[in-house]
Parts: sequence; structure tokens; C-alpha cells
Amino acid sequence: MAHLQSIYTIKQPANPEVYLGALYTGLPSGDWTISCKHYIKEGLSHIEWMVGTLREEKTPKVTGDNPEQDKSLVLDNEEHHLYQQLIGMGQWLVTLGQPDICLAMSSLSRFLCCLGKDI
Repeated sequence: MAHLQSIYTIKQPANPEVYLGALYTGLPSGDWTISCKHYIKEGLSHIEWMVGTLREEKTPKVTGDNPEQDKSLVLDNEEHHLYQQLIGMGQWLVTLGQPDICLAMSSLSRFLCCLGKDI
């Protein structure tokens, strides 16, 4: 930090607690722990506000489904923007430390450009 301060003007904040949704615990002189629990909690309440009640699914799609062969109508701009927001939130969770959902987010991200309504 001292080296960075010799090059850049850096404020001396108190110990950070939340930054970009991640919860930080620790001391500047010791080890830090980063947790995404805060982001998950806030994200779920935001998603429920956007789309309504959520339900738990075991997989992102039905087994044997082939969405690339789907012929349903394409989402309108508002629905498409909502889908992009949801995928972005999921990708940030992977970055913050939830690698267990990486495959699901990757699968769902394949259809960001042209998602059908029935997928």
C-alpha cells in the first residue's frame, strides 16, 4: 500500500466492510476474508423485487432440452435487459467465490443475444 501511495493519491479509509457486494472481514495488518453472502442476500431480494417469488431448481434447464433448436418468440427489449441483468449478477457471484454455479451461469449465458420466451 505504501508503494501505491507513493505513486497515486489514495484515501485512507477505515477498514472496509462491503465493497462491490463482497463482505470483507479482517485487519489491514493481518489476513482478510472475503465473503459473497452479503451480495447473495441483497441480490435475491433485488431479483424477487424484479421478477416476483423465486423457486428452487436443481438444474438451469430440463434434461434433454435443446434450446438452440427452439422456435419460440424472442424476448422483447425489456425482458432481454432483465435476463442480461440476472446473468450479470450470477457471473459476479462466480467471481466473488461461488464457482459451484459456474457451469449453470455459462450454460445460461449462451443465450444472451437471442433468448426465446419458452426456454
